Amino acid sequence: MRKRFGLLIAVFFMLVVISATQVNSSTTQWFPGNGTVSEYGLSHIIYYDNGTMIESDEFDIYEQATDYYLVVPSIMKVYFTPKDHSSDTSIMNDTEVRFKYTYSEKSSTTWTRSKKLMFSNYSLSFSICENYLIETSTYLAWQFFYGNDDEVDKDNFFTSTALGSFIDYCDCSLGIGDSIYQDDYPIMAVSNDLIIAQDLGTSWNSTLIAYRNGRIKNKITTYIGASTPADVQSLEIYYTLIEQEEPAMIPGFPLAITAFGIIVGVLLIKYNYRPKFKSNK
Repeated sequence: MRKRFGLLIAVFFMLVVISATQVNSSTTQWFPGNGTVSEYGLSHIIYYDNGTMIESDEFDIYEQATDYYLVVPSIMKVYFTPKDHSSDTSIMNDTEVRFKYTYSEKSSTTWTRSKKLMFSNYSLSFSICENYLIETSTYLAWQFFYGNDDEVDKDNFFTSTALGSFIDYCDCSLGIGDSIYQDDYPIMAVSNDLIIAQDLGTSWNSTLIAYRNGRIKNKITTYIGASTPADVQSLEIYYTLIEQEEPAMIPGFPLAITAFGIIVGVLLIKYNYRPKFKSNK
């Protein structure tokens, strides 16, 4: 009877630890902490009128002026007549690109979010990046990405679109009809897993897709303007969160304590079921 009671305690202890971790991770609002990194990979898509598409995650990087960079889809030079870049400094061709946000503490109430342009072995601070949707000798369409630091209240959310970049988390308690910003990015859909918000324009559409905890998974900018080749329907720049290992948390309990609880449970089970030996003496 004592053995069974000890086993029940061990199993109960493990279940409490594991279930608390799972509940917390699925329902808690995501907020950054000191040193938190949000890194997004960049890709580019061309949609044609005939229903086909081309997707690529390779870009050519140019420096137009000091800390002023051009990020051009490599497929531009393959499928179109490329724009002349003889006056720009070519840094790298056919490379994958990432944008990295890093949070640091400015004060007891405020985070600073800094930005880096990442590719190959480069990690560059920048004033402006022009991320091109199309760049040919005839057609140009790009999205500005400004490198200035952002500030955000530790217990609040980004409330302005005047960041020069996109947010990496939003309020997960918002519902359909609410807006992520004051009057921009109305929420179009909410599921058990995702939140989707869209800002619709005449030639540009912008979509934010967040996990249910509010962390932004994708930012998609779609260009549907008339200034495209005749057979092109639309173009997209696609930012995708590169998943980082997040510590499994129970409210107030970090991963180490979670692991300790599971280990204790296992040891209790082993103790209650260790074999008993009789001496022949």
